[in-house]
Amino acid sequence: MHKLISLLALTLHVLADVPSEEERRTLEECHWKLRESVDPPASNMHLIKYSMKMEKLAEELFTYCLSVYTASGRNRYQHIGGVVMVARDGKPRFTDLCNVNSTDFKSSKDRCDDDCHNYRQMVYGPSTDFGCFIGVCQYPEPVQVLLCAYKPGKREFFSRPYELGPSCSKCPAGYGCYRKQCYIDSLTDEQTTEAK
Repeated sequence: MHKLISLLALTLHVLADVPSEEERRTLEECHWKLRESVDPPASNMHLIKYSMKMEKLAEELFTYCLSVYTASGRNRYQHIGGVVMVARDGKPRFTDLCNVNSTDFKSSKDRCDDDCHNYRQMVYGPSTDFGCFIGVCQYPEPVQVLLCAYKPGKREFFSRPYELGPSCSKCPAGYGCYRKQCYIDSLTDEQTTEAK
């Protein structure tokens, strides 16, 4: 029995995946592009960065599989949002996040023509950190899932994901504006230089 459990754990570990350094930079850039191009513009959009801590949290949330929203009811996950992508065929790729469709979301009317939770979470103005993980959920049948955790985030959106107004006009005191997004000086010059 002990061997079976070890083998099962090893199998799940092999099927699990975290992004490479290059994929992390690509994911960050995809988020920056998406967030800087919201229309109408956001007054409170923060520059989001990839976080190893959030990557570990995404892996931890993965134990709940697709019930991220159930998990977020616990205090530890209270202000954590999630993006969940299920592969239709095969394994999802981290770069699938770069293809999130923004055309279904009508910000001026604050509604979607279709399901756009993932887009809303990715452009949630206050979010500053995110991390992603790919694994297998044992639904009725095994399914490969890409899960990203966002902090701060929301489980459900009953209002716009960001405040409308001129870019960076509602940045907190002491913040700068980079690519139409608020950032604190602790974001190193190296990070902003690499992103240009």
